[in-house]
Amino acid sequence: MSPKKRNPSGSKISIGESVEIIAQSIAGFDFNVAPDDFILFELNRMIEEDRASFEDEEFRILIDEGIQQHVEENLEIRSKLAGALRNSILEMDPATQTIARRVIRALENTGYDLRNVGVVVRTYTAYLFDRLQSLEDGSASEQDARRLIEAWNSGTLSTEELSKQIQHLGPRAAGPVADLLLDDPENRRIAETAVSILSGIGSAISARVLAHVIAEPMLDEDLEMRAYLSVRETWPLARPFIIHSLEAHAHEDLPFRWFQLLIEVQDLTAAQRIYDELCVHGANANYHEDLWALTILLAQSRDPEIEDQVVEWLNSPETPAAVVPMLQEFLKDYRKPAAGAAADPWNEQSRLQSLNGDYVAAAELWDAGKIDAAQTALDRILEKDPAYPFAKMLKSLSSRCRT
Repeated sequence: MSPKKRNPSGSKISIGESVEIIAQSIAGFDFNVAPDDFILFELNRMIEEDRASFEDEEFRILIDEGIQQHVEENLEIRSKLAGALRNSILEMDPATQTIARRVIRALENTGYDLRNVGVVVRTYTAYLFDRLQSLEDGSASEQDARRLIEAWNSGTLSTEELSKQIQHLGPRAAGPVADLLLDDPENRRIAETAVSILSGIGSAISARVLAHVIAEPMLDEDLEMRAYLSVRETWPLARPFIIHSLEAHAHEDLPFRWFQLLIEVQDLTAAQRIYDELCVHGANANYHEDLWALTILLAQSRDPEIEDQVVEWLNSPETPAAVVPMLQEFLKDYRKPAAGAAADPWNEQSRLQSLNGDYVAAAELWDAGKIDAAQTALDRILEKDPAYPFAKMLKSLSSRCRT
């Protein structure tokens, strides 16, 4: 259905009405969120607690995190959303087109924060609620898993057969295995079996459980390392849960293993998150031993700008006085590692930023009606990266979208 161009009274359309028209034009857009995604898990919890409203601060934070993970950092989704708007913009009235172009520019320029773009927030939030309603009921798998665990506990089912059958049940079977582990983590037989099964499931749910158990020392050292390695191998699945938990800063003991993971997988936010931890807890002497450990861990960062960042932090008034000696010690002992591979995340980030700058310039030519010049610019981008989503999207648009 084409979006309406005028309100019933025929008067000038308000900004709110324009936003409504734009949202209608992309209603039903698929953000491709997996059924076991952490954001859906948390949203379901908040619905059950009757807190799924923008009046709730935690709900607003959850939606912001979801937009960052599923839209801002996902160029494929971001470009498809921009393409959907470009395809529908000619059906809109002039005032609405002006606002739609602003949204398109925000989507196509990866330097923009989409968490404040009302159309994106509205469309994404509606999608999450619809996505939850469309999920299959997994209670049968959970019940089957509990029966299997009972049979294993009674000795009528072998560990090998338990693992095989639970992995066959899929991600929802991870819940009962998590309960088994968390109810008695000191039981070696239970802990070893549960860690092995959860590692084999390899879903977002099992990754969250294993991430939780390595946050605090509750397993034998060898089992903790096994769980740690599993989380590292499935890092993208565990990352949303870990990032969400770290940003809350609601821990009595610092989850050192999580920061170790951030450094080892070369997460682009690792250094900043360690500094955030230093700032939040630096004034509390009870945390100082753990904070010293984090600054030692910081020395393993391969971020090429880490020294400059630390100097900047030292000069920042937000840095607690107790943290200054820790950062000074870091600078004293730090040795820059050898240059990494060309595909390291910082080089990749720089490459993508450069491509996006080229794309934004090409899109400006396109929107100004300079189609031939835009096509030439897009071809140059695709020569550098044939899979670059934005350039592929704009090249594929029909002539009616050349606005």
